[in-house]
Amino acid sequence: VCMNELQRSHRWSVHYDRLSEHQHHLIALPFDAPQLVAGPPGSGLTTVACFRIAALLQAGPTVTRPRPVLLCTSVTRASFARHLLGPLADHIDIRTATSWLIERYVTSTGNPRPSVGEVDWMTIAVETVSTGAAPARSVVLDDAHHLSSEVLGATAVSTIAPFVTAHSSGAHSVETATGMSVSAQLNRRRRQPRSVIEVSAAWGGLAPVSDNEGRATGGEIRLVRTTVGQTVRKALHTWRHDTSKRVALVPLQDSHIPTIADLLVELGLGSARLFSSDLPASSKARFDVGRAALYVIRPTEMEGLEFDDVFVTSAEAIKGDLSESGIERRLQAIANSVCGSLTVTWASTETGPPIVKAITNARLAYKNPSPAE
Repeated sequence: VCMNELQRSHRWSVHYDRLSEHQHHLIALPFDAPQLVAGPPGSGLTTVACFRIAALLQAGPTVTRPRPVLLCTSVTRASFARHLLGPLADHIDIRTATSWLIERYVTSTGNPRPSVGEVDWMTIAVETVSTGAAPARSVVLDDAHHLSSEVLGATAVSTIAPFVTAHSSGAHSVETATGMSVSAQLNRRRRQPRSVIEVSAAWGGLAPVSDNEGRATGGEIRLVRTTVGQTVRKALHTWRHDTSKRVALVPLQDSHIPTIADLLVELGLGSARLFSSDLPASSKARFDVGRAALYVIRPTEMEGLEFDDVFVTSAEAIKGDLSESGIERRLQAIANSVCGSLTVTWASTETGPPIVKAITNARLAYKNPSPAE
């Protein structure tokens, strides 16, 4: 039944066709041993995680195999995983890692549900196991580098042979917390325009390593000094011109998110076509993240998602050294989500804030490369 659903899902087929030979190899790593797959941001780790959980779903007889569990780090990312999985998501337990650990604890011990802010994660994991509850099999944990060492340790105690993905920069901390070793590295980047990969490098990411990396055409970078309101209207016009697109508005000041969302509704965008980061978790869970819509989203929620057009507002809010970990992570999440065009806007009278100057300097550098030493 699952295979028939898989074949009928056009969405799934599109993503399947994009997999590289190396990604197919990672998906097929042995099921009876723990696997930790590391790779740079934008290399397709979430796609590998989703296809791995689909492989686990179809491995072995239906009667005896456990229901696969896909653990995500946020409600938004869980919603995106459901989008990638299509009809197969109905047969998979998809939730955040913290909610899964608490649910196992409550079900096994009969104790009341603890508040997330008061949980000692390792304690509840040990108490769960001590009731005789068997550790879970067929578990995939995506983006483990976002989780605390306590949550990672509790997940390791609660599972057998999990499949875990993490960014290369955070893989060591994941290894330390879980006792796992990196099984394989994923180095392939998604098919972004090369110009966007160069922007990523300007913001502190990895520079292109070959002339064949990224699409040579199709990307557009725009740097515009304008108001937030004008940027919102431009993004709405872009989406209305082609409603099959995923368009993202990314304010670099979180306080702008509800204001921009309200403005879009005032301008006539239906709420069913609007995703906003300030939605309650229950609404985020119901929204099909990945469908054609207009998103008002903070950078930290963009990681692993893909958008046709991205509009960044309030670029003047990012000052100082871009290499600071918090700033770099936000900028990398933006760059790695762009599949088409990137527009960066700022409202100040300056010639350009640091993130704009970094793009300008990078474009000059790539047009006039220094001679090889």
